[in-house]
Amino acid sequence: MVQQQVAFGDLVVPRSYLHLSSRRTSPSSLVETDHHRSDWLNGLLPYCPWSAERLVDRCGRCGTLLGWTDTLGIGTCEACGRMVEPSSSPPLDPHLLDDYRLFAGLASFDADERACAVSRLPERLRRLQPGSVVRLAVRCGLDCGGITGPRSWQNRIVRLPPPDIARIVSRGTAMLRTWPDGIREWATGEANESLYDAERYADIRKRLRRIASGDTFFPCCSDLMEEAFPDLCERPDHSFAGVDRYYLGFEVSRILKLSFGRAMVLRDKGILPFTDLPLGRTRRVGRFCADSVDSLANLISSSMPITACQPILELPVYAVEQLICLKLLEEACSPGLETIFDLPRVHSASVEDLKDRLLRNASKRAGVDRLVLLTQEIGRIGGRAKPWAEIYKAMLDGDLQYWTRGGVGAPDLLVTAGSLDEFDGSGFHEEDFPAFRFVKEFHTHDVAELLNLPFLRVVELREIGEISSIPRAKSRRTTRGEVHAFAAKYVSSAELARVGRTSAERVATILSEAGHSSHQGLWRRDEVIASFQRR
Repeated sequence: MVQQQVAFGDLVVPRSYLHLSSRRTSPSSLVETDHHRSDWLNGLLPYCPWSAERLVDRCGRCGTLLGWTDTLGIGTCEACGRMVEPSSSPPLDPHLLDDYRLFAGLASFDADERACAVSRLPERLRRLQPGSVVRLAVRCGLDCGGITGPRSWQNRIVRLPPPDIARIVSRGTAMLRTWPDGIREWATGEANESLYDAERYADIRKRLRRIASGDTFFPCCSDLMEEAFPDLCERPDHSFAGVDRYYLGFEVSRILKLSFGRAMVLRDKGILPFTDLPLGRTRRVGRFCADSVDSLANLISSSMPITACQPILELPVYAVEQLICLKLLEEACSPGLETIFDLPRVHSASVEDLKDRLLRNASKRAGVDRLVLLTQEIGRIGGRAKPWAEIYKAMLDGDLQYWTRGGVGAPDLLVTAGSLDEFDGSGFHEEDFPAFRFVKEFHTHDVAELLNLPFLRVVELREIGEISSIPRAKSRRTTRGEVHAFAAKYVSSAELARVGRTSAERVATILSEAGHSSHQGLWRRDEVIASFQRR
């Protein structure tokens, strides 16, 4: 369950730290100034920072828990109407008072008090968010405070006895005053006492790594602890390392941004070299070759999935595949990428290079008649996947003149009318590239482009069952084979109108008069395509 947070300006604290349902007071403090102090709401402060009195949450006379409903005054019991008596518990240990008050300032809901308290810390800690400083003090106090018995996790610290809470926050704050020397001295002392106790030594390392683990809201604890202990992330496994650079499993998972299980798949398939270590454990323990991990991480960061190229080049996904197969885009290939990602990836630099070439090679000649959009002219080619890559190759090689309206997306490119007719007989054959991982499903926009149909028309055909639909998380897909089969079987009036350079209404009239019948507004391609000559 996600821990709820409460923000007081730039101070963020877990809601579980706050006493919002019950009222705590310090009768001794109220004698001096009769107003409530916000520190009394903070469960990390069981003693009043000013008077050092143990905070009272029950009436000493009638035993009623003090609340916030129907109150008769901050220091008055709402049940018996009498003033709440001072606490009978011992006050805060005087030796803890200075550090305790500094912690109260760091955790104060008042921005000025927080700033004053932060100014008393080392320079490195002043740059942190106030919530990070408070969390770090709590973590250090919990793991380095000498509290005996089972350790309480930080979100349950307020359930500990008040004297323990006070010692935890005071001890943690004392370490912050001299950061990082204080925590280093503690670790050195503990390590010296556990030289011949392997379990205790392992527990010390575990405590330090637990402090460094950070959390969703305050991840900076990890950086601070690694600065204080450069070898903190190392484990006993590192004793077998030798001189070669290596990573452990959790580091590989973090570097590659994968779940631990996915990272282990790379190990099991032999993609990342792995050396088993003889530690006598039930599960496999060892190290990964750091160079191999870094190489794969660089390949991931310098590449993008083919679907990310679509909005850049404004092409259907099958066109991007063609560009890769004809070497106009450079595919990022490695067994690791194929294992991690379902879709092929391309080097980001090759996408930028293609954009630059398209801008550079565009014709600057003005006054040319009958210029049409590339996306409009290529719509005269149907019945199969359009030969996008062949057309782009011809443009870049200077065999096909084209213009640009300023961008490099397909809708920004212009060609002369009829200049693509020579490509009508050509086609891209997927079987010529058996090693390439073609996508198996098309989303609706790509289906509409390949069939030369409007997007909403494809949606209608899906609704009546003419085209099947595979539900996915964010869209509906159709299998690649079905789209190709449908394109080979049917042709729209709009495509025929582009071929004959007439209107769709005129096409429907001609075909109806010739005795052809439409199917859901579409025509059988093999029956009607010969009736229209290109113009």
